[in-house]
Amino acid sequence: MDFINSIQNLQQKPRHVRRKILFISVTVCMIAVIASWLMIAGRRIDLNMFDASNMKAQIETAASPFDVLKNTFTETIDLFLNKF
Repeated sequence: MDFINSIQNLQQKPRHVRRKILFISVTVCMIAVIASWLMIAGRRIDLNMFDASNMKAQIETAASPFDVLKNTFTETIDLFLNKF
């Protein structure tokens, strides 16, 4: 019920405050999506990937984006759990 109360409190705020909150939340979500995309793209792109001889081998051995994303989050969670 705390979440419902938070939404109701937010609806009672003036319009300019709600717009600021919307802008901040959209910005945070966009940064999270871009950061995830950059982590995945950084792991998949290699300098030799664009050579004609390596192109077919890279395509066949490349992991799917979902596997890379899963591995990235798993490694990050393991890193945090091991440090704390």
